[in-house]
Amino acid sequence: MKLIILLSFFISVYSYATEDHIIDLDMKKCLSLEANQTTSGMNDCVLKATEAWNLELDKIYNKLMDELSVDGNKKLELSQRQWIAYRDTEFTFLKEMYNRKEFSGSMYSNMNNMDALNVVKNRTLVLTRYAKRHKI
Repeated sequence: MKLIILLSFFISVYSYATEDHIIDLDMKKCLSLEANQTTSGMNDCVLKATEAWNLELDKIYNKLMDELSVDGNKKLELSQRQWIAYRDTEFTFLKEMYNRKEFSGSMYSNMNNMDALNVVKNRTLVLTRYAKRHKI
């Protein structure tokens, strides 16, 4: 029962998006498989999606770097370095939060991974919006 509730939570998180990205659709499909309706299976789906978001982030970052001026490249690079520091700090914080005694239980590893996924996804979507607005 706990797993069904957790699966419903993951799927509902994505229902708020106005347009699903292929990575979100792939993760939904992965989470819907009966074999993945375990803590380990859900974690695998979320970690695969996080890896895909990281690849998408690299792709859009490089696309922006190819199109921006030298000065724009320097500013984007600085921004990205600062975001990476934020990301790493946020991941450390998430691990600390979900390792508290109050959060005992395997489902919290899924929640930790989902929160980490959203950190990477959000940065990717921000850079994607910048590229679209400027027709890059």
